[in-house]
Amino acid sequence: MHKYQPKDLTAARLSVAVAAEMKQWVKLTKAAAQADDTKIDLKSSGRVEDLCARLAEFFGIDLKAPIIPLHLSGGVSVKKEGNIDAAIRAKQWEDWHALGDEWVAAVDQKIPFRLQELNQDIPIVQDRALVSMISRVVAKFPRLPSDPAMPSQDEMLGVSRQTIGVWIEVVYKHHDRVALMRLHALHDLLYTASEASLRSADSDSVIVGTSNIELITLPTAHTLPEAIAQCESGLVARIRDAYGPPDGKKGTSKNSAVWAQYRGRITRRERLHSILQLDFRGDKDCFLAFFTKPKDSVPRQGAKRSHATMESADTDTHTFYAVNDVVEVLPKCRKAVAQATYGLDDAERAAKWGGMNDFEIWRALGTEQYGSRK
Repeated sequence: MHKYQPKDLTAARLSVAVAAEMKQWVKLTKAAAQADDTKIDLKSSGRVEDLCARLAEFFGIDLKAPIIPLHLSGGVSVKKEGNIDAAIRAKQWEDWHALGDEWVAAVDQKIPFRLQELNQDIPIVQDRALVSMISRVVAKFPRLPSDPAMPSQDEMLGVSRQTIGVWIEVVYKHHDRVALMRLHALHDLLYTASEASLRSADSDSVIVGTSNIELITLPTAHTLPEAIAQCESGLVARIRDAYGPPDGKKGTSKNSAVWAQYRGRITRRERLHSILQLDFRGDKDCFLAFFTKPKDSVPRQGAKRSHATMESADTDTHTFYAVNDVVEVLPKCRKAVAQATYGLDDAERAAKWGGMNDFEIWRALGTEQYGSRK
């Protein structure tokens, strides 16, 4: 092993690493060399393929050799801090701190709480870096209505790390939806919901008191269909009913600590759903078609893209405007249409605009704008 080689840089890990991880290895290598008063020529720029080849050549790593899954090799212990990439480790600690704060707040208020546990029956669960990578992929590329069916979870039980690496690669390079569905199935299998039962103790070190608690969680909605689905499933209404004031009324929330975390996301989803029901009369196909970005508004591959552009899988036919963008333009839309239809009664409006709703009229007026884009 090269004396400057990071401990977690192995052939198995390098073969499926993403650019951020490779750049971190370059940074660690240069730091180790600098501490030894040695100057090395190792660049962190370029494509993923170039970075991978550069690191493999510098450290003499043979990527063509058979890769032994890490859970069988015995070469990695998840308890050793040095074996976890610094960026991944920092993200894990950030998640744990957030979970801890949520837990304490929930217990103080005697409200439900739910933890997620990794399914320990799956061999790759011991490779936390790979599990984290799978989670990032499924978060960046959510499922779409047009996607192929997901494979059964039984098919995922014996999948190798090398195969997973291939799936991740083709998803990032080619937006392969079949491979993506396999990663989603694997992700669902890895995570199983488990209710945490907390028991009382007299020790001052025990933060949580006696309670069997379950917190209703609200997953991130990466696309308009996901946000609407959360409303239609009753999840949004359940969270408001459990923690917030009644819909459409101001007043004291049932649990101020939890509602403070959910209020913004819940109200955005409710407003979005009201647009579907009131403006588009519940026609979801028409609603989604209207808020699908035109092809010429999606940046070409390699072009600079905003965060809002990347909230979905970026396919030509299913790149929607961001949830926040649609909700935030609602007042602008209403104001523009009110000015355009001022003084018209229902019959006169119908004669001029037909059965068009406010958003369709706004588009016809040519003043429609989301964020900084028209």
